[in-house]
Amino acid sequence: MPLNRSPLQSKKMVSPSHHKSDPSIPTQIDSVSPEKNIASRSKRKRVNELDNDITDLKTELMAMLKSLQDEQVRHFTSINSKMEELINQNQELKASVEFISAKYDEFTKTIEQLEKDKKEDRNIIKSLEEKVEYLEKKMRSSCLEIKNIPLRPKETKEDLVNVVVKLGNIIKSHIQPSEIGEIYRVPSVKQHPIVVV
Repeated sequence: MPLNRSPLQSKKMVSPSHHKSDPSIPTQIDSVSPEKNIASRSKRKRVNELDNDITDLKTELMAMLKSLQDEQVRHFTSINSKMEELINQNQELKASVEFISAKYDEFTKTIEQLEKDKKEDRNIIKSLEEKVEYLEKKMRSSCLEIKNIPLRPKETKEDLVNVVVKLGNIIKSHIQPSEIGEIYRVPSVKQHPIVVV
């Protein structure tokens, strides 16, 4: 049989508490809405409901991350294609610059060679001019030009030599036919060409 015991009495003395009375008790009772007097008890959710909420949240987060990842992939794909275009353009520009640089070097060498050839040609032309001038002077020193000699029909070199010999005799300068190297008539604007001895 069970043994029941009575509770032990506490040695502490409980003193009655005194409060002042509140004169506005009736107005406070009226102002309190009846809904505030209803005690509501919040129930703890069941484990299955929590799992469903977590699963839903996880699904939403995964969908958001997947959407963000797809957007980033599209963005990076676009950037990569633009980068490839830029790389191709840079390679084309590099090839063009190298081609232009090679052509520039080629043109520079050609111009240098042309300038060198031009200097050489000037020197050759100057030398030839000096030689021509020398030959002209030498030729003039041994040439004799006779003007106003009438032209004979079917005139030969011997006829011209005879004319020169006769002229020499007239001016008392005896000229031998063997002293005349070359004799010919120079074409002139007038009808009578000049005789050059």
